[in-house]
Amino acid sequence: MNKQEYQEMRNEFAELVYNYEAFLKSGFLTDCRYNVSFFNELKRVRKAEAELNIIVGAIKAKESHPIDEVLKSIENAKQNYKNELIQTENKNNYCRQLLSIIDKFDKSVFDASEKYFKDFIYEYHPVVNLNAKKEAKDAYDMLKRFYVECNHLGFKEFLGQNIEFFKVPEITEDRYVEASQVYFRFRGTINESINKLKDTYPYNKYEIFNDEMTVLAERDDIEIKAKKMEEALKSARADFKSTFGFDFVLVDENDGK
Repeated sequence: MNKQEYQEMRNEFAELVYNYEAFLKSGFLTDCRYNVSFFNELKRVRKAEAELNIIVGAIKAKESHPIDEVLKSIENAKQNYKNELIQTENKNNYCRQLLSIIDKFDKSVFDASEKYFKDFIYEYHPVVNLNAKKEAKDAYDMLKRFYVECNHLGFKEFLGQNIEFFKVPEITEDRYVEASQVYFRFRGTINESINKLKDTYPYNKYEIFNDEMTVLAERDDIEIKAKKMEEALKSARADFKSTFGFDFVLVDENDGK
C-alpha cells in the first residue's frame, strides 16, 4: 500500500465516522423533539404500563410468596416509578430548553457547525489517527456532547483547551497495515450499529417531523394506545382489590399522574 492508497482509505474511513456521528446526532435530537412534542401522551402510556406491570406481577407473586414480601415488592415498585417520574421530568425540561435554543438557529449555523465537526473528524479523530491516549477518548466524548447539542461555540472552546490530546505523529508507511486493520474492524462495528438502530426508536421517528399531519397522526396513535391501556387497567384494578382487599394507587396525587 502506497501513501496515496492509504490516504484514500483514511479519508473514506473518516467520512464513515462522520456520517455515523451525524446519524447518532439525528437520533438524539429526534428523541428530544419526540419527548417534547408528545410528553403528556407518553406519560399516560407509561403510567398505565407501569401500573399494569405492578398489578399483574403482584397478583402472580401472591400465589407463591408470603404476603409481606409481595407488599414490600409493591412499595418498592411504586418508589421506583416515583424516581422514574423525576427523571422523566428532568429529561423533558432539558429537551425543552435545548430545542428552545436550537429552533432559533438558522441553517447557516447548522452548516458551519457540521463543517467544523467534519473537519475535526478528518484531522483529529482518535481512531482515524490511531491515537490511543485515554485523554483523547475522554475529550472526544465531551466534544460529541457539544456536537449533538449543536453547541458550536462550546465545541470550539473545549477543543482549543484540549487540542494537545489529539496531536499525534502522522501515520507512517510502516503502520499502514495496522491502520487498515483498525479501520476494517471499526467499519464493521459502525455498519452493524447503523443497521441495528436505523429501524428502531428514535431513528424510525425522524420523518414524523417533516410534516404537520404526521405529527398529528402520531399523537392520535399514542392517545389511542393510552386509552386502550387505561381501559385494561379498570379490570386489572378490580382484580387487585379482589386479591388484596384494597385499592391499588400507583402515585399520590401530589406526586403526579
